Amino acid sequence: YKKAVRYDPKNAVAIYNLGVVYLGRNQIFKALRQFNKTLKLQPDNPNALHNLGLIYHNKKKYKKAIHYLLAAAETHPEKAYAIHYLLAKSFKATKRINEAVFHLRKSLEDRADFLPSLFELLKHFQEKESGFRFVKYLR
Repeated sequence: YKKAVRYDPKNAVAIYNLGVVYLGRNQIFKALRQFNKTLKLQPDNPNALHNLGLIYHNKKKYKKAIHYLLAAAETHPEKAYAIHYLLAKSFKATKRINEAVFHLRKSLEDRADFLPSLFELLKHFQEKESGFRFVKYLR
């Protein structure tokens, strides 16, 4: 992909794919740079937004993660369940519990069998509310 980017420095697909390669090699700074370049060329690129959100979440920069993940959720409907799950985790980390629960529910609306969201929601109901409300929610 480096050759493709050198040949056409405005090729957003090649730039994004180079970012994915860097991310796979755990070269986070290089991946961030490529995903940001992708967004300069394609501001609504759902995959770049999602990957930036994931990177910032893993770096525990939750406010930045939330920014990118909210944008990704709007532009990436086929992965919305996973994005809403990650949003819930980021909101929970910033002590914004109501927003975390909201995004867990959104995740399950998009894909009812997504186990990570089910388990997080169950944990929430066990910690804060009655298990009965969780069972009622599932119906």
